[in-house]
Amino acid sequence: MTQQAGSAMGAQVGMAANLLNLFLPEIQDQAIYQQVVQLRVLAERGVITVIAKRLQRMQKEMTRGKLKHDDALSQIIDMAKKYNAYYLSNEELKHETETEADIILSESFK
Repeated sequence: MTQQAGSAMGAQVGMAANLLNLFLPEIQDQAIYQQVVQLRVLAERGVITVIAKRLQRMQKEMTRGKLKHDDALSQIIDMAKKYNAYYLSNEELKHETETEADIILSESFK
């Protein structure tokens, strides 16, 4: 990845995080709030690049007046619900512990 592409991705992620931060105070439902926070984490980690791209596009559409505030919030909530399962399974994998391996020799040494 070139430095220009890397900085573009950084700007994209930054814009995505800012957009989510803008909407977080408006969310009253605690479960949805948590899902949007998790969506921001996924965007910041860059695990699923589509998230940051979509949020950046939404930000631009809002600036140009093509996307209303309430519609953007609705789309963000839908995205948060969609990617919630991925976030949870990814976090679960992080916390799994390896079990001790049993070594079994199938040949006898004489």
